[in-house]
Amino acid sequence: MPRVLVVDDSALMRQFLCDLLGKERDFELATAQDGRDALRQLKRFQPDVITLDLNMPAMDGLTTLAHIMTERPTPVVVVSSISQKSALPTLEALALGAVDYIPKPDGTISLQLEEVADQVRAKVRAACKARISAIPAALPVSDALPVLTERHKRTSGEDRAGTSAAIGRSLRPGQGGRASRAMVGPHWGTPGISRPGSPPPVEQFTRFEPDIGQAAPGQGTPSRGPNRVASGSGKAVAAAARREATQGAQISPALAAHADLEPGYPNPEGAVLIGVSTGGPRILPEILRALSPQLPWPVVIAQHMPDSFTESFARRLDDLCPLPVREAREDMPLKPGHVYLARGGFDLGFTRRNQRIWLQVMPERPGLLWHPSVEHLVKTAMDVFAPTRLIGVMLTGMGYDGAESMARLKNLGGRTVAESKDSAIVYGMPKELIERNGATAVVPYPQIAPTLHQWLKCAP
Repeated sequence: MPRVLVVDDSALMRQFLCDLLGKERDFELATAQDGRDALRQLKRFQPDVITLDLNMPAMDGLTTLAHIMTERPTPVVVVSSISQKSALPTLEALALGAVDYIPKPDGTISLQLEEVADQVRAKVRAACKARISAIPAALPVSDALPVLTERHKRTSGEDRAGTSAAIGRSLRPGQGGRASRAMVGPHWGTPGISRPGSPPPVEQFTRFEPDIGQAAPGQGTPSRGPNRVASGSGKAVAAAARREATQGAQISPALAAHADLEPGYPNPEGAVLIGVSTGGPRILPEILRALSPQLPWPVVIAQHMPDSFTESFARRLDDLCPLPVREAREDMPLKPGHVYLARGGFDLGFTRRNQRIWLQVMPERPGLLWHPSVEHLVKTAMDVFAPTRLIGVMLTGMGYDGAESMARLKNLGGRTVAESKDSAIVYGMPKELIERNGATAVVPYPQIAPTLHQWLKCAP
């Protein structure tokens, strides 16, 4: 009988979760009212799964989680409000080793019980089978723990946003003994060396003059659509971007966004499609940081995640990956050597417009159970690419999203990789693909980047 420890400073929330999980009848339950109480129960009750609130007095959830992963690694499901403000600490928790998260009901809990009840049951039950010991942290917990502990020596009235930012910095690879992007490849700020996301030479830009309208002198350029963010003519914008790149400066967000939409880039010859759910925020950083800066095809990721989380997650991945990472929040042309993360709460697909291949963002498709949908991503990719020009990668997660379309991709001549049971945090989606005879290769997640390099014939 799985033992579940419910940790929350709200008595009402503890009662809600216990009542909900108690209906399963095969869970043995215990509660803790704060982080310190949870650590006592960790030794006394020895839970198989812990549900953990993040915002608690005395010792909050992040510090508690760091202690759990140090003293007795246990599958943890974070209980978090789903908002932009809560995205950072929730992602920090997932980086420290939490398996998944549950949206915390706002307002009157009883009115929102049905909205989260199924998620609570499914995620806690899946966490019982999670293999957290198989996945190394992006930063050893022993390195993060002093930072988290120091945070709670401060006064309770201190701004939490600043301390959260400090924790974020502590979990980045450059601070924890791991190589940062500048250390593992060319220094993108060095004159004469361009990061793969830098604009191409001016000659490529000047072949196209974008329709950006007219503006009064000194007023910039009016936008003719949601994607028009830069001002001036195409040549002027290209020249400005080129100057910033060659002078070793960081390309401004406006220029970078314009470069994302610049049709001077060629269509990619193929694409890598990644489907992932539970456990993705834990292993995706490890996979992407191992990719070659010379990867010729774009990588498009469908990670099951709410809209309020994907923007922050894309920024985190961009800090780690040698290739530029973008959140696909709106339609954009697909470019070689880029990584795109599907926007949460929407579905991402492929389409052709005027001889260009575009990523198309659309509302959640009816009839699909999970979003962003892996099934829709792979199916639409086969509409614009020959199957032989696609590689599907199925990673950890509950359910079977994408298994059918990836199996079809393999049967039509494409190649697919399924994460092996040895490393999968939740062996659901990869197992479904394997059982459909849809996996060209089955490897643990550290071998996925080398497999891509071998298939695409690029240097690691």
